[in-house]
Amino acid sequence: MRKFFNFAVMSIIAMVSLFAPTTVDAQESYYSQRADDSYSTSFRTSSDVMSYLSSRTFYDGKVNLRIAYDAVYANGNAITAAPIVSDITSTSAFIRATSAYIGGREFTFYLNASKGTISCLESGEKFYLK
Repeated sequence: MRKFFNFAVMSIIAMVSLFAPTTVDAQESYYSQRADDSYSTSFRTSSDVMSYLSSRTFYDGKVNLRIAYDAVYANGNAITAAPIVSDITSTSAFIRATSAYIGGREFTFYLNASKGTISCLESGEKFYLK
């Protein structure tokens, strides 16, 4: 499943030629330090979660991921329809979004604001607060 997600995202990005490779280890270290900005976050509603997400970008060493009210974006390109937030706690939530670009495939992301991360449950890929 991870290979499928990676292939799907990379295919979409390649179509618009916005891929810029970097090393994961250096980026992970830098972006993990930025996660300190997240510790004061407290969610109560899906609107709180979306407000938090839409003003932040996450990175996995290859892809800039941003989740906004209207779509999930990879390197600035919409890859899904509008996301749906569920299972909200004070510092975490699940975000589901369906991609029309890859056959209506649904992706589920787990946001952990206290660690400054978003994980794609289908691929296991982890994105760090940029």
